[in-house]
Order: sequence, then structure tokens, then C-alpha cells
Amino acid sequence: MGYELEWLGINGWKIAFDDVRLLIDPWVTRYFTGTFSPGGQDPDTEIVWNRTIIDDKFSRPVDMVLLTHGHFDHISDVPLIAAITGATVWGTESHLNLVRSLAARTGTALDENKLSLLRGGELRDLGAFTITVLRSVHRPFGKNQIAPVAQSSWQVDPSIRSIKELGEGGSLNYVISNSGASTLMVLGSGDFSVSDLPITCPDAVILPTGGANVAQMVQRFVERVGRPRIVIASHWDNFDLPLNPPVDVGNVPALKAAVADAMPDTRFVIPVPGSPITL
Repeated sequence: MGYELEWLGINGWKIAFDDVRLLIDPWVTRYFTGTFSPGGQDPDTEIVWNRTIIDDKFSRPVDMVLLTHGHFDHISDVPLIAAITGATVWGTESHLNLVRSLAARTGTALDENKLSLLRGGELRDLGAFTITVLRSVHRPFGKNQIAPVAQSSWQVDPSIRSIKELGEGGSLNYVISNSGASTLMVLGSGDFSVSDLPITCPDAVILPTGGANVAQMVQRFVERVGRPRIVIASHWDNFDLPLNPPVDVGNVPALKAAVADAMPDTRFVIPVPGSPITL
């Protein structure tokens, strides 16, 4: 297919193809939030940054950062990463306002000419490759499957300090088509908007684990889109702990079983930190 992927943990990815380098939801500063503990997540957990890890992981230039939504485990490190790599940041108005706020908190210079506003529905033709932007929805939480409030940020507030202040701000998915016309779809959570799915089935899909409804989610995907050749598990590790070794809290076996049942000919890939995946 012509793609090389590296998993950064959670839904973070480095993706290289042709002469292009891009990042999806790059967050590498991991700290304890209580999310996977008996007491649950502490929404007042202060946002912090591990600049040593960020500097080490993002030492090469990057063309763009694609944001799927604005939660802390997707967006917190982005201003620092953009400054280091020179990347253009793609996201909704709310995502970009959060990036501006986080930049102010970290004292990071932000180039407004490298903030690319999206609403979903765009087809960005970049010469030898294209990126299609799809509107999406965030996976619901909890036993009652209550959808989280979008918490859109319509103004820049540099006083942001805790993880609860980084709201979803709308969700986006992406379909990348490289110079060989091979397509890679990236989802931001284990759900999607059925009215905003690709017309043709992508060759490969980066698919976050879908929690309790994983089997139904995979079946809905097959019914609406088809059966991709490759499915790559994403957003399944315990981000309260170090990435290596990753601890599965997203139930990768359930996702693997659902894919095997609904897509028997599909290759299922479980990423390993630090090990590139060649498609």
C-alpha cells in the first residue's frame, strides 16, 4: 500500500507515505488521571507536559497534524509538537481554539498561518495525495451509553489548567489516499456518523476499540462501508501507565473477535510501541 505507521499510544500515530509525514492525535505525555482506577477519572487533573519525551519523539519535520477531537489525550501536546516539527494543525474551530489556549499556557509561539480550519466534508487535494475529512461522533461512555457533551470552545482561554477543560469540540475522521491510490481511514473513537462514511471501502482502517458495543460497531461498519483488507487496533492502552509495555483496557480481544466474525478475510494488526507497521 505504501504506508508506514508508528503507534504513539492511545490514538496517536505517525504516518509516512510518499514524501509525506503526518501525525494523528499525537499525545505522548502520560500521567495519572485515575481513568482506569476504581475511583474513576479525576476531572481536575492538571495538564502537564513532558518536554523531554516530546522533544525526543518529534525531532523530525512533519507536514501536518490531524486532530480527531479535543480531549486531553488527543490534543494536549499539539502546540509543542507543532512548534518543533513545523506542522500545520488541522481541526475544527474548537480544536484550534484549544490549541491556541494550550500554546499560551506553555509559552509556545503559534503560527496562525499553520492552523487549518475544518468543518467536516472537505476534500483536500494536495497534489499526489488527498485527504477527505469526515464529520463524526464520539463513542458514548458508561453503561447507559450517554454521549459526552461536545463542549465546544468558541473563544481562546489561556487559563485552561485541567483535563476537564479540554472538551470534544466536535469529532472528525479522515481518509488518506496516497499517490498509488491506496486508502487509509483513521477514526478518532470507536464510533462514527453513519451519514458521513466513505463512499468506497478503504484498504485499511485504524479503528479504536469500541468498548461494550464493539461487535455492533464493527457490524455497522461492514454494513455501511464494506470489509477493508486491514484493520489496526487503536486507542486501547491504559494511558495512566507508561506506554511500554502497553496495558490493554480497551479489550483488543473483543475487537479482534468482532473483526474475525464480520470480516473473516481481513488482516488484524495489534500495534507494538516502537515497531513500525508497513502496509
